[in-house]
Amino acid sequence: LEEIEPSMRFCRYHLERFHDEAGDGGDLLQLAGESGVARDLLSAKIDAALAESRRAVAQSFGAVEWCGHEVPIRSEEIREAVLAARDEASALRAELREGGAASQPSEKRAAAFDKVFIAYNEALRVARLAVQAAKEDELMRLSAAREDELERVVALMTYEKLALTLRRNAILVETLRSKTPFKPEDAVRVFDSLIANAREMMELRDVENYAPLRALLCAQLSAFRAHRCTFLAEVYAELRRIRDASALYDHAIKLGKDAAEAASTEIVGGQRAAENRDDCIDRALGALDSPDALEDLCGYTSRLKTRRLSGAWIENNEFAVDVNSRLTLGTSNPQSLRVSTSP
Repeated sequence: LEEIEPSMRFCRYHLERFHDEAGDGGDLLQLAGESGVARDLLSAKIDAALAESRRAVAQSFGAVEWCGHEVPIRSEEIREAVLAARDEASALRAELREGGAASQPSEKRAAAFDKVFIAYNEALRVARLAVQAAKEDELMRLSAAREDELERVVALMTYEKLALTLRRNAILVETLRSKTPFKPEDAVRVFDSLIANAREMMELRDVENYAPLRALLCAQLSAFRAHRCTFLAEVYAELRRIRDASALYDHAIKLGKDAAEAASTEIVGGQRAAENRDDCIDRALGALDSPDALEDLCGYTSRLKTRRLSGAWIENNEFAVDVNSRLTLGTSNPQSLRVSTSP
């Protein structure tokens, strides 16, 4: 029964399509993401049906929204690439929904995200080629508006890809914290990536002038810095660099309070609602950048400081904090570590 069930669903899809009842092709996407003998036998037919479905949807898919601009997509190839990337993102959410994203085997989760990133890379490749062609074509160059449209599609696809990268890294933090023993330096590295992702998103076209998205990204950046500083304090506490650790705990609490205040503003709340965060891979990010999570972080960091430093041996002043220096992790020599509170 398990072997013929995918074939029955594929036949049902074609029957519904014949009667114009195929909907958004969600069952077809689910079939495409499954494995097994039946899926292997149907592989070519499912891929062809998906391509046909996307072409049909692309006919009526005329525009996207980016930073308050309605951006028409005039190229059928770009429309199909954008739809394919978003379809893969939807399939990812469906695949990770059951049982929670963090509970999935890391190899399976990584493969699922990689598949989505490949689709977004293809969409970006197609859109960038169109931008380049527009710049080189004499007739196209006469229309600055057309070039703007294409560049905004590139910005949107880059944003969506980086947004998924944020969620993947947030799930990784959740996974790392559940491990025994937990290594805070691993979390510091992940938050370095989160901070870099947020900064890259802030530099995208039109973000500077679109207050809702910029406010959200600024709040996220502050949140990631606060979390990073807490884990960095843990690194120094484990190395018995007590004065450095104490200063970092205090700085993390200050960053956490600032981030919680930024995350609580009406403009950030409105942008969160617009992004409709209600899925499994969104919850891991919400556990890092929501106002409640940041208030909890401040309390957790304060308790952590008390527990880690009470009655501890206090080192000499020779290990004073230098907030302008950089941290190099992974060294076996504690005295060669230098503090960076703002990566």
